[in-house]
Amino acid sequence: MQLLAFFQGTAGAKGDEASWITTDDYPPSSIRAEEEGTTAITWTINTQGKAENCRVTQSSGSSALDQAACRALVRRARYSPALDQAGNPIATTKSRRVTWRLPQN
Repeated sequence: MQLLAFFQGTAGAKGDEASWITTDDYPPSSIRAEEEGTTAITWTINTQGKAENCRVTQSSGSSALDQAACRALVRRARYSPALDQAGNPIATTKSRRVTWRLPQN
């Protein structure tokens, strides 16, 4: 954590992070199986500001939901990369939880 003290700035989201994973990303197989749960994910923000290397740190109990969270995030997430003390872009990591609730018709 002491490395954070050397950062001039952290990665900033381009757009609304809440819109990157929505009920539109709910896998049809999970809807049919009535699967719900919360997936915790962590990913790397590369020096170009793209999300990559997404991994599940806590499963929702459904591999389909877990995979959908990472797939949607990597496809949509864009950032202004974090900068080191010299102003050079650096890779960082970020985490979030995705709560999957069946869409209401």
